[in-house]
Parts: sequence; C-alpha cells; structure tokens
Amino acid sequence: MKAFKTILLFMALLAASQISAAEVTSDGDNENVQWLSTSTAEIYLVTGENYLQYRYNGDGTRDNSTMPGAVNMLAVNFFSIYYNLADSVDITHASLQYMICPEGESEGLWNTIECNEVNTLVSPRKNTHRSSFNEQKIISRDLAPGNYVLRIMFQLIDDEGQYYFFGKDNDNFVFYFSMNEPMDPEILGISMPIMLGQDEYLDIWAQVGEPFETIDLTSEEPLESMLINEVYIFAQGNFGNIDLAYKVCDENGVKIYDSKITCLPDEFGNWCSDPDNSLELLDDTKLQNNKSYNLYFWAEGVVDEQVYTLDNDGDNYLVKFVYGGQGSGCITGDITGDDTVDVSDVNAVINIMLGKAQASSYPGNADLNGDNKVDVSDVNIVINIMLGKE
Repeated sequence: MKAFKTILLFMALLAASQISAAEVTSDGDNENVQWLSTSTAEIYLVTGENYLQYRYNGDGTRDNSTMPGAVNMLAVNFFSIYYNLADSVDITHASLQYMICPEGESEGLWNTIECNEVNTLVSPRKNTHRSSFNEQKIISRDLAPGNYVLRIMFQLIDDEGQYYFFGKDNDNFVFYFSMNEPMDPEILGISMPIMLGQDEYLDIWAQVGEPFETIDLTSEEPLESMLINEVYIFAQGNFGNIDLAYKVCDENGVKIYDSKITCLPDEFGNWCSDPDNSLELLDDTKLQNNKSYNLYFWAEGVVDEQVYTLDNDGDNYLVKFVYGGQGSGCITGDITGDDTVDVSDVNAVINIMLGKAQASSYPGNADLNGDNKVDVSDVNIVINIMLGKE
C-alpha cells in the first residue's frame, strides 16, 4: 500500500507540473480532477521589503496589502488551504502550485511547494493544510529585471488519486509584479554553533555594521576539539559562491594554518554548509599542547570574479583558547617534541632561560611549573622527569 501511495504521489506531482489551469476543467473533460468552489485559501508573500497577505474565500478576495509594482525578491513565507469535503475523503497530499511568466506570455511550467502540516482540525466541517510560518522559499530566483505574472493555485490529492484544485474563479490567483535590478552584493551575517564538548556550545553570530565579538577561553580548561556542524551565511546579490574562512594563529599572530568551509544556497536563500559533514577546526598535527592560539572567522564570496567579505574591516571574529589535545609536545617535559625526555630537553630549557632561544621555537611547554617564567626550577623539573623522579 505504501508503494502504491508513493506511485500515486509521483504521478500527482508529474501531472501538476504539466497541467495548466486552462486545461483542468470540472465539466467532465477530466473526471479525475475537481475544482473546489467553497474552500478558502491564503498566501503570505515576502518581497524583500514588504510582508503581504492575500486571501480568497470562494466568493471574493480580501487583500490586506497590494502587490507592489517592483520588488527585489519574491518569496512564499506561508500558505494554507481550508476545504469542505466529505468525511470519507482522505487528503494525503496538499501543495501550492505556482507559475511565473514574463508579462505577455501565457505558458510556463508549474512548480510545487509541498505543505508540511497536515489535516489540522479547524472546525467540525472544515480541515486545513498549511505550510510552516517563516520558512521563506524564494520563487524569483534567477529572474532577470522586467515585468512578470505570478499564477497560483492549490492542489489536494486524496488516497484514491483524486485531484482537487482551488484558485480564483478556476483561473488561479494572478499577481503582476516587476523585478528590480539585482541588489548590490553584500554579505550580511554569519551564524554557526561551535561544539566545544559533549554539551557545550559557542553560538557565533556576526553581522554587517557591528563589531565582531572576541571570545576569550584561555582561562578555562584547554580545548581538545572545536567542531562545527552547520554554518549559515546571509547575503544579498547574485553570488556565485560563499565560503566561511578561518585561520589559526599563535598568540603572537603567526599563522599556523588556514582553511575554508564551502557553503551552498538553500531554497530559503541562505548559504549553508553540509549539516551531515561536521568539521573539526583544531589540527592536532599542527598545534602544540598547552599553548595559546587565536582562531579567526570571516565570510567571503565571489560575484563576477570580485571578492566580497564580511570581516569587520579585517579584524575578523576571534576565539582565544589553549589547546589541550594530542598535538606535538604533549609529553610533559618533552620540550623538543621528539616524544622522549632527555638531555636535549634540559638544554632547550637552559637556552630559553639564558635568552639564547625563544620559547615559541620549541613545540613543548618549557614553563613546567606554570609560574609564567622559565628558570632553574623548570630545568630541575625536566631533570627529575628524565631520571624518573617525577
């Protein structure tokens, strides 16, 4: 039965993409199709600047706003259809069907947006199918500047494969609009959660026009991991690609490594990373245990070979932390990073103490007693570790 319903759904969607309102009639030409005349439908549109509601109750329209002549974008924010059908009718699928054509052209392809909330009881005589609020689905993507006609109708399918259509006077809802020139390219914001442990998250948010935040974690426990599950980047303009870029530097600002996370546009107009491909930001082959680092974030995208960034004028988004994983120098007293504690480590501490070498030139931590200086007490600790006394 499940396979049969799947086939019916596929056939229904295929038919919806091929049948125009003019070809679907209720006079017997297609006995598997009925037009509804006593139902009610509503749609909420977003134009980039305005939030518009249109409603049709079977005998007239009630428009709370008027479609503006020119828009920057057009998205479906929410829609619903309320219908009166016999109790024996089991509606299994409901959708919004829409067609956008240049003004003066009458033919085009029907597109489908499925409802995702089903059979919500409104009254004993009336059921409804609806989509979720505030899940914008852009329907004007790739439209060139010019004048267009938007046609909308609502489609129901029952468990017997019967189609029910609803539109204004059986001829759809019809809206006229114009597309402006594309908005100037700009990256508007970055949002992403970073997982630091099993239940600990950093909620990163940065937006244009506001200083980027600095998060200082150096006074907390050393971090073994920084895991990103999803990245959301908000932008306007016809970007060819947008990436989240990051780099890890030592506390002196020297870059250790850098990389990028590729984001792709979704149906809501945002740019997102793959939610099923978590990324570990900390590279234990390049980081040293118990050393401080700075992790910087920014977003960059390309339009017509020109790069646009959201980076707070180069200051980026900064997370300061101490690494505590399995990087080089993870053995206490192993200053040289050769996985053993021997006389070479004693010499390394002495050279740092006498100013003959910088502490940053060694992978291991020479400040073994944690007093923020390297002196003879640290030399004694290395010797005791080497002799097995510690």
